[in-house]
Amino acid sequence: MNHSELQIGEKAIILHVNGTGQFRKRILEMGFVHGKEVTAVHGAPMQD
Repeated sequence: MNHSELQIGEKAIILHVNGTGQFRKRILEMGFVHGKEVTAVHGAPMQD
């Protein structure tokens, strides 16, 4: 399941972080790391 598939209020555990280079580095710096619980708080305005 991708994060974009979560419904608002739904929780998930990060199992894998995709991406490479600076994008991956930034995502990890923001705390999106393996084993972290995340909660969807709002959706993308353009549904992407």
